[in-house]
Amino acid sequence: MTDHDSGDLGIGGIDIALNCRTWVPSEIELRLGNRHAQEIMALQERVRPDMPTQDTERLWTTQLIVYSASVVTMTDRLLVQENSGVPAESPMVRLLRAYANAGRPLVQFAPRLEEAWEAAPVPEPSDEEIAEEAAQFALSADRACGWLIQKNVQRWEEVHLPSGAMELWRTVSHRMMVIGGVITAAITGDLDW
Repeated sequence: MTDHDSGDLGIGGIDIALNCRTWVPSEIELRLGNRHAQEIMALQERVRPDMPTQDTERLWTTQLIVYSASVVTMTDRLLVQENSGVPAESPMVRLLRAYANAGRPLVQFAPRLEEAWEAAPVPEPSDEEIAEEAAQFALSADRACGWLIQKNVQRWEEVHLPSGAMELWRTVSHRMMVIGGVITAAITGDLDW
């Protein structure tokens, strides 16, 4: 199998073909894959909605869902814009399509979550709340304020995240990471991932 002759192989088959060098991405496939990687990096630079940073520097579930949905939308757009010259059944196109399809279940939640945050973001804790928290747990005022904001965002997500959204995100993100690993290996040539 050479060039685009990947038959009816799924993602695992494309991964095997890549590792066995029976599929070597063409220049146009590499351009498409690199463009996708650049667009993903750009999305990572502008996380939405603008929520307080967690102590752990991780994103909130709301942000992860909105980001994943944005990746799906961007990938769909890219496949439409960049389709000239790339065969519809090329392994790279199939990988990108599978990547978008893996994240598609989250797209339904993103607009509602963004709208809910914009309509009712977490309020800043009052000076009284900060003082009480600081006294109760022997924290500095800044630390108490940060802790209260964290708790308030957690409560906000408990109210606004649809039931099962976090579990769905975990499942979807795992699938996207697996496919993303194959895409990355294809565009970098690093097959030891």
